[in-house]
Amino acid sequence: DADDRRAVARAQLPDRARALAISPNGLHVAVGLWSGAVAVYTGDDTLDLIGSFHHAQEWIQDMKYSPDGSLLAVGSHDN
Repeated sequence: DADDRRAVARAQLPDRARALAISPNGLHVAVGLWSGAVAVYTGDDTLDLIGSFHHAQEWIQDMKYSPDGSLLAVGSHDN
């Protein structure tokens, strides 16, 4: 809760977080991990895991949703 400056939910991550992106409508929270995986959670106070994928060999460097929220661009530290 930004107004009260307090956490309203927590999620147990499978690895250390390295990057974060919130969809424009606030319905999804994508977390880039040190392992090279990306986990996507609901943006509500439950933070339920929606899905994950792992295509990078090294950590996720940055992520951005498209303006309409239909795409998620992911950049990793792969060489």
